[in-house]
Amino acid sequence: MARDQAGTDESRRLDALEAYRIVDTAPEAVFDDLVQTAATLAAAPMALLGFVDERRQWFKASQGIPFTETPREIAFCEYTIRRETPMVVTDARSDPRFLDNPLVTAEPHIRFYAGIPLSVRPGVVVGTLAVMDVVPREPAPALVQSLQGLARLAVALLRSRLQALRTEDRLDREQRRGALIQSQEWELKAAHAELKFHLENTPLALVEMDQDTRIRRWSRQAQELFGHLPAEVLGRRLEEIGLVHPADMAAVAEVVDELVSGRRSRNACTNRNLTRSGQTLICKWYNSARRDDSGNLLSLQSFASDITAQVATEEQLGESRQLLEIAGRVAQIGGWRVDLETNRIQWSDEVAAIHDEPPGTSPEVERGIGYYAPEYRARIRALFEACVERGESYDEELQILTARGRRVWVRTIGEPVRNGEGRIVAIQGAFQDISRRKASEEELRRSEERYRYAAEASQAALWDYDMLTDEITFSDAFRDMLGYDLDALPRTMTGYMELMHPDDRERIRKRAEELISGVTGDLASAEFRLRTASGQYRWFQSNSKLIRDEAGRPVRRLGSTIDIHDQRIAEQQVRQSQRLEAVGQLTGGVAHDFNNLLTVILGNADVLANQLRDAPEQGYLAEMIAAAAQRGAELTHRLLAFARRQPLQPRPTDVTALIAGMQGLLERSLPETITMEIAHGEELWPADIDPSQLESALLNLALNARDAMPDGGVLTIMTASEHVRASKHRSEMELAPGDYLVVTVADTGTGIAPEHRDRLFDPFFTTKDQGKGTGLGLAMVYGFIKQSSGHVTVESEPGKGTRFRLYLPRAQAPIQESAAAAPAAKPAGGAEKILIVEDDPLVRDHVQRLLETLGYRTETAPDALAALRLLESGGAFDLVFSDVVMPGGMSGFDLAAEAQARFPRLPVLLTSGYTEAARSGNAIEPGDILQKPYSRAALARRIRSLLN
Repeated sequence: MARDQAGTDESRRLDALEAYRIVDTAPEAVFDDLVQTAATLAAAPMALLGFVDERRQWFKASQGIPFTETPREIAFCEYTIRRETPMVVTDARSDPRFLDNPLVTAEPHIRFYAGIPLSVRPGVVVGTLAVMDVVPREPAPALVQSLQGLARLAVALLRSRLQALRTEDRLDREQRRGALIQSQEWELKAAHAELKFHLENTPLALVEMDQDTRIRRWSRQAQELFGHLPAEVLGRRLEEIGLVHPADMAAVAEVVDELVSGRRSRNACTNRNLTRSGQTLICKWYNSARRDDSGNLLSLQSFASDITAQVATEEQLGESRQLLEIAGRVAQIGGWRVDLETNRIQWSDEVAAIHDEPPGTSPEVERGIGYYAPEYRARIRALFEACVERGESYDEELQILTARGRRVWVRTIGEPVRNGEGRIVAIQGAFQDISRRKASEEELRRSEERYRYAAEASQAALWDYDMLTDEITFSDAFRDMLGYDLDALPRTMTGYMELMHPDDRERIRKRAEELISGVTGDLASAEFRLRTASGQYRWFQSNSKLIRDEAGRPVRRLGSTIDIHDQRIAEQQVRQSQRLEAVGQLTGGVAHDFNNLLTVILGNADVLANQLRDAPEQGYLAEMIAAAAQRGAELTHRLLAFARRQPLQPRPTDVTALIAGMQGLLERSLPETITMEIAHGEELWPADIDPSQLESALLNLALNARDAMPDGGVLTIMTASEHVRASKHRSEMELAPGDYLVVTVADTGTGIAPEHRDRLFDPFFTTKDQGKGTGLGLAMVYGFIKQSSGHVTVESEPGKGTRFRLYLPRAQAPIQESAAAAPAAKPAGGAEKILIVEDDPLVRDHVQRLLETLGYRTETAPDALAALRLLESGGAFDLVFSDVVMPGGMSGFDLAAEAQARFPRLPVLLTSGYTEAARSGNAIEPGDILQKPYSRAALARRIRSLLN
């Protein structure tokens, strides 16, 4: 049972380690600094931060150790991870566990070891923070406590890493889900387009009625069949327009009632209908009821087919059975037969009617040929003779001139009739009046022409690609979209592909291959970039349909193209906003926990530095701890700046004076090989900006420019006033119209590669060598400017330098003179009684000791409810010092409001490690909150100012 439990614990430990995804990752400065701090605190030559998997111990960071991992069976830390308390080996050569250990008997000759387990949750230890020496040692309790604090810092970093990984995973899932939704939307659009195509080209008339049987859709075919215009029928019932023959109204009403009542979901009926001109038609109706998921009726849809001719043909069946059987077998229209012995043509009544001749007409063959229009007579004579002489059947569409002089399009079909000996004795066939179909085809052609004109009017560019000749033609809209003259546009698909962005060509070629092979059907949609006449690339969407011949071979593609560049830019802005929000949420969690730890480290370092003034070596260690904590605070501040969650104190600022005040600092930051030039425009407006943050941003840009000019160059800083107007493409700048002061920082350096520009402002992205940049400088600049309601643009070309333009909003109020800073007073304490409210035990104990060293009397509470109970108990406190974010349902703001409501004269000082907490539903400004981490002197001054 014990082995089973041990196996379960090890499985939980390995699962936790895997979740952090830290093993075999690249070095990170924050972990390197942490290990260096541990080695310095212990005055030890060796230190490491390691993680233990199934077979080895791997070092994320180390100092003084010549390798990056060891087998698990010889690792000292193998013993440390089995416990949740520190493990100390004062002399490995006296410890039976390590007598034969190669780490003791050979390099690095470990004698002393102190390891702190990295416990990510109770019972789960993923690694260790350890210091080692080559001589035996007995560690002081204070050293072990300091190492435990650093280990807790490492665990906090791991948890922050886990939150970041989960956020990245969630963003990946959301992007995949967005791609799936977009794909489904494209498929739905294609399905709608195909359905619309079929509805517009079906020979059936479509009539749709609402729940009250009022007509709400009247198709083009319905208009042609019944003669009523849509404006005459929409919103009216069938009986109001006289569509149904009066004798059939009762039957039609019963059919409609079946659908409305739900007795049937679909049915069919045949009835007589009256056209607008009064003509009676016999129509076949196919009806269905469309309902929602709850069964509520949405509409009635009916498709009508004119079967008047069919009924007439069926009525003549008894009179011309033999001829109608031929017509039914071949074309179901009129039939004819030529007896080669008599050389006369026997027409059915329908064929005679098509020729405008009376029933029973039976002309000779030569006269029958004479009915054809002159341009078709040679063709029909050749077809007839080939059928008589060689038995070749034919099926042709030709024009005839009727007895009344009408030109009629007909389809004539002929085939030989053989006797028992196989000799051709007759020719028989079918004859069809196809004038209506030809008229429909002409109408369709005109409709396509109107559609093309409408598409051009709507700025959708049409194109037609002949796949057999590789020729492509474009509508005039391409000239407007791309800026080229139509004569300058390519004439072949090969030439057209040259306009496409190189990164898109292969993808579009593959999509075309899938379309031709039938993988994606005959409809396709794609997005790509085209080079305009100005040389810039813009995004376009193209939709096309593939046309195949009778054998199924692709011969033609018809399509339309629209400009979606602004839409793509808007989508990118949404994704950037979502990513920014995710980083902001992550940053908030990091800032809250990380600054709590930094408060303790920085405060204790401050105390140690004061106590060790007479011990320079130990005092130096305290200063190193404070410096490391300050670097952690700066890292958190930069992340908050990128996420637009840092506390700002904007005010009307003379940017010209600010730059002049920085000139000396900037010149000292640049080597002699770089010349700095400053140029100011005329009539400059003041900017509504936090001046200290602007100074930091300008310094960051200047240092970046310095690194981009290793061989020297020119750094130029310029200012100008600019009024930004709304325009078609202004959305790309994410900048509202208005007045802005523009600061330009330009260099003549190496420039930025195109593939890096989209990630330029991403946090931790840098092209500098390891250890030469954190990747947070530009991210901080971008976040600060965006938080200040401004914008940053970048223009760069490899080898030709880079130009940053900072758009700063114009201040509406006048510039106020800054008061001279008062000299810093020595921190003073007192004897008052202070209630400390803090949920983190480590921070709570630290603050209590800090205030007591200043002479104050203190009591502590872990949350707001406990604090209120102490206040009500009559403790007579002089001040409440409380964290903002606490468990239990009450924040520091809630506690302050409740305490001052009960004790109006009781001052309350709030503190927070996350400035965003100061922005939600309270009247306290961020500047009124003591921000973590804070020094002993800062805490003393704020408390004394409230008590005084």
